[in-house]
Amino acid sequence: MDKELKLECIIIRAGLTETPKGTIINEGKETDVYNWYLKEVLKDATEKGMFEGVFSHLRSDEDHLSAFPNPSNTPFGYFSNTKWNEQSEAVTGTLNIYPGEFGKKFKGYIDSIFSRRKESSFEDLNTFDNKTDTGLGLSIKGSFVMSEVEPFPKGVKEYILGFKEITSIDVVEMPNAGGKILNWIT
Repeated sequence: MDKELKLECIIIRAGLTETPKGTIINEGKETDVYNWYLKEVLKDATEKGMFEGVFSHLRSDEDHLSAFPNPSNTPFGYFSNTKWNEQSEAVTGTLNIYPGEFGKKFKGYIDSIFSRRKESSFEDLNTFDNKTDTGLGLSIKGSFVMSEVEPFPKGVKEYILGFKEITSIDVVEMPNAGGKILNWIT
């Protein structure tokens, strides 16, 4: 692979995460904790350019869902053309994949996921159309300004009130904040 590959992506959507980020003891019981990404916060971070130029790594689902993720491997790409999409209440952008060994690694990874998803009979694996969605998602690593926890029917939620820093936007199989890879850009 001797040129950059480009993928159209939804980086993150406003709203409640699909899976908990961990548990806490709340009122004497172990309780799931979810993040709530506020629309205004995502829009503001996009306007400040906080997603632009951010590196991307491959992360395992175990690492992605861990409360204390391991340091990521060498980046294989970066994000550009990031913007706020009001209609879908999401940050969108282009994932640019470096040519060379890491690009080959990513291409192999995406091809294996794509093949596995096509063969699967499970419909709940990130509802997916093999012409427009790879079945892979994105996960943001960084530091955030968080609210106090607030009870709701599934557990407790913390509002993301701001981004202090975004250190990477990583490719994962089980995204929980609406990030996903949509299409190859040719």
